[in-house]
Amino acid sequence: MKNPDFEIKEIKEQIIIGGASSHISKNALKDSKYILTDMFVDGPRSETRQFQAREIESQDALTATAHHVKTQPTVDKTKQQRCGNCAGQFPHKEKCVPNEES
Repeated sequence: MKNPDFEIKEIKEQIIIGGASSHISKNALKDSKYILTDMFVDGPRSETRQFQAREIESQDALTATAHHVKTQPTVDKTKQQRCGNCAGQFPHKEKCVPNEES
């Protein structure tokens, strides 16, 4: 007949060694009163916190990207643009006559 305490200890060790949550492993190694039922309760809580943190981080990244796009410098449309051929105002209203000095 198997000892239930031994089986519980084995399950706890497997969770500590092979579990995805380092939070649970650390708590189990740090606190001898951290029992198997605590692990089963903290596991979903930890996953929920991690999921929520990833969601917040991705929203922050999107907000930062959107903010970056909004704050990019724009071309000053009040400045007069000059033609490279005739040094006149660009775009031309009439046909471009190249500057003979250039």
